Order: sequence, then C-alpha cells, then structure tokens
Amino acid sequence: MPQSRRSRPRATGDRSSGRLSSRRGNGVAAIRDIRRRFGESIPAILITADRSPHVRAAAREEKIAVLNKPVKPASLRALLGQWRTQQMVAAE
Repeated sequence: MPQSRRSRPRATGDRSSGRLSSRRGNGVAAIRDIRRRFGESIPAILITADRSPHVRAAAREEKIAVLNKPVKPASLRALLGQWRTQQMVAAE
C-alpha cells in the first residue's frame, strides 16, 4: 500500500490511546519510534507470527504485549479490555 494511503499517526496533536502493530520487520522498533514521537505511555500490542524468544524478550523490555498470529479474538478483546480499565483508573 502506498505510504500516502496508510493509516499513520499525525504530529498535529492527535492523541493515540493505543497502537496495534502487525508488520514484517522489526515491529518492536516501530513501536519504540512511535512512542518516542507521541508519548512513552502509549500502550501497544505487537501482532506477529515470529515466536522466537528474542522477539518476546525485546517486547517485554519495551512493555509491549505480544499476540501471535493467528490472533484469537478473545485474546485481543482481553488486552483491549485491560487498556480500557487502565485508562479509566488513570482518569480518576
């Protein structure tokens, strides 16, 4: 997909409440870059087919949740529910 048609965060003050990343290459690095640009507290889920220990370790170090492909809808719902709960608690 051309870059101009991709959904991407804008630097115009848009707030992101979370980020899902499913991509080839280094998804952990991509999430790290997004957090540097838009805020370290952005929760993220790395959706990957790579089950290697080094990917899990890198994600854990960056506090990134990992879901392996194929993603089970219940697992994704559970993580999104956790985010919602954390945001509600933080807003109190």
